[in-house]
Amino acid sequence: MRLGAELQARLSLLLRLLGRLADAAGLERLRQAAVRAYRRLEPRERLLVRMAGLLLAALCAYVFVYQPLQDLIDGSGQTVAARKAELLEVEAMARTVQSLDRQLKAANRRIRASGASFSLPALVERAASSSVGHERIASITPSNRSLSGALIQYSVTLKLTRVSLVQVVDLLYALNRLSLPLAFPSLHMAARADDPYAYDVDLTCSAVASKG
Repeated sequence: MRLGAELQARLSLLLRLLGRLADAAGLERLRQAAVRAYRRLEPRERLLVRMAGLLLAALCAYVFVYQPLQDLIDGSGQTVAARKAELLEVEAMARTVQSLDRQLKAANRRIRASGASFSLPALVERAASSSVGHERIASITPSNRSLSGALIQYSVTLKLTRVSLVQVVDLLYALNRLSLPLAFPSLHMAARADDPYAYDVDLTCSAVASKG
């Protein structure tokens, strides 16, 4: 729209200039005067005038026709590229939503299969006991919260004392091998002053499932 308006403005300006010339001196008188002046010129001068006329015509064609059309084509190409990028982004988001939906359905199937025995704190405690030892577990704090729609988020905050980096890696590996997909919103490790190779760890893991 902007390029079309610019082309129209340029054409209107050219027409106004031609109109002023016609109103001021009279287009016919101007043409006759130009013909008389042209006939009085030498052959070499006539050639130069014709060349100048061709250059002027080419310049007008470039300014009032070619350049606006080229701007219009470039603008259309940019618009198409932008729309294509938006389409690819929407397709990527759709694939992400489908993947998350499959993960959620898989988690629901695993939770329903465990029935009333499902307990994220118990699963986390069992993984921690086998990885770092029960004596390293300072506390396990469960929490649940409702999300948008019919979803609920199960969370467990696990506090460990005097564990090594190898034990932390073993714990994360054990948690990833549980029967449902887990997320790890936070992991904080603090080196102990009395032992530079031991850490106190605060780890939060969560799982999302449908209500009911």
